[in-house]
Amino acid sequence: MGIDFSKVVWHQKLVSAGIDENCLSGKGKPCPLCGGKDRFRFDNKGNLGTWWCQHCEAGNGYTLLKAFTGWNSAEVLKFLDDGTVGSTDAPVRAFTFEDQDFSPEKVAKNRERLQRAWAKARPLNGNDPASRYLQKRVPGCDVSKLSRSLRFHPGMTYWDRKDDGKFASLGSFPTLLAQAIDAKLSPITGHRTYLTAAGNKAPFEMVKKQMAGVRKLDGAAIRVVNAPASRVLGVTEGIENAVAVGTAYRYDINVWSLLNCGNLELVDIPAGRFDKIIIFADHDAVDPKKGHRPGEHHAKLLKSRLEAAGYEVELKIPPVEGTDFADLWLQYCDSHQQRRSQLTRAQRQHDKAPAAAIPVPRIPTTTHVMHA
Repeated sequence: MGIDFSKVVWHQKLVSAGIDENCLSGKGKPCPLCGGKDRFRFDNKGNLGTWWCQHCEAGNGYTLLKAFTGWNSAEVLKFLDDGTVGSTDAPVRAFTFEDQDFSPEKVAKNRERLQRAWAKARPLNGNDPASRYLQKRVPGCDVSKLSRSLRFHPGMTYWDRKDDGKFASLGSFPTLLAQAIDAKLSPITGHRTYLTAAGNKAPFEMVKKQMAGVRKLDGAAIRVVNAPASRVLGVTEGIENAVAVGTAYRYDINVWSLLNCGNLELVDIPAGRFDKIIIFADHDAVDPKKGHRPGEHHAKLLKSRLEAAGYEVELKIPPVEGTDFADLWLQYCDSHQQRRSQLTRAQRQHDKAPAAAIPVPRIPTTTHVMHA
């Protein structure tokens, strides 16, 4: 007999498995899987234990239990099947969300949707909403140097799940559409960032959504910067991080976004292509349940794996907790602008009093920015 997941008292089950009850309030809280401050929201739509995290993307009660506890499918189902929830006549295996998501029929439908969306998307031209968004988030970004894995879609529908579990359209919005591919260059899924015409984030709590793909990510990456002559690869979590790193390095190295820290650890690198890997990890807060910083933890696991495979590996982490390399780039740009303003004021004073010895502030070069 299979479990009817809509009958599970998810709040009770998740808490009894060790998840902090505070995380299940429905408001922005630290993620039980990757930490942070307010990146996780438990909404339990359709009474399926649904949740969303800015780093881990979306999931449900089953996937949250499995990821948090490390149990296999049988162990999770046994934990849930205590005789207090409903059941169905279908085999237990048919009720694992993973199997449902990647059945042959579902994969075919997902592939068709991905292809249709990609065909309607356009290359970034510097003036479209997706270009404006990236230029605001990463000042100085030259979108012409970014790969064709990032595109602008003129209007993708934003779907929101209602309390009854059904989806409702909230309208069509300009979208930054990114394509994740594996080491064999096969498209795996798409990632959407919903925007306004002015290039700001759309007015929703969750503006970033991963599309249903043909399989799990399992190391598939958005190749944000392609530098064919370079034997160096930089890997990050978020897309904006990858754009910031690429901008700081003047697009002279390859930079990939893995979307979240768990997938960062699994990055699928084609054999023989790179000699050195630079891991740009997020500086997350310590997860009190797991006793580590998720971004740093998964980055170190990746570092060990890559070094064992013979790569030269460098790990970089921003100095301030709660920040990533897109934040670090913004801080640098703000500081640079302040120094330029000081230089302008000093020059004006010098023009008024040429004989005065006026100190001129030193402006750092971008080569120092990512050496955290």
